[in-house]
Amino acid sequence: MNNTYRVIVAGGRKFCSMPTNPNSKKRKMMRFMGEEIQTALAKISAILTPERVAGRKVEIICGMAMGADTVGRYWAEFNQDVTISYWEPDWYPKGQYFKGAGHLRNCEMGDHASEEDGLLIDFYDGESPGSKQMINYAAQIGLETIIVPYDAEDYP
Repeated sequence: MNNTYRVIVAGGRKFCSMPTNPNSKKRKMMRFMGEEIQTALAKISAILTPERVAGRKVEIICGMAMGADTVGRYWAEFNQDVTISYWEPDWYPKGQYFKGAGHLRNCEMGDHASEEDGLLIDFYDGESPGSKQMINYAAQIGLETIIVPYDAEDYP
């Protein structure tokens, strides 16, 4: 058994995301969003039980996107003995915008997690193309996946 349990927490960018505009309707719903984030953190904790982790050190693999990726980072920051590795996509390799950078980053995260018999936790709204690609790639490489569904309409 490996000493590190590599866990990707990914999903839609709208999931539990807060806009930077302080006057936005969503910003005024901060109490509601705080509850949503707490619920998401609790779901991650319910998945990453001591039995599943089996004494291994947990590494949260963070794709650096707003939404579910950020919730995964929060979970890691709130838990002792959890490390975070950051996987920011290179949107401008060679000085030009690269549309596939997010998908490439997803594959790299999946490969990294699968090296240690890891896990993908994906908060999926059934629509996000990046989440769908991450889920499909995880299936392709045999990475265990837990999909946590959410309704995109709850996060306009």
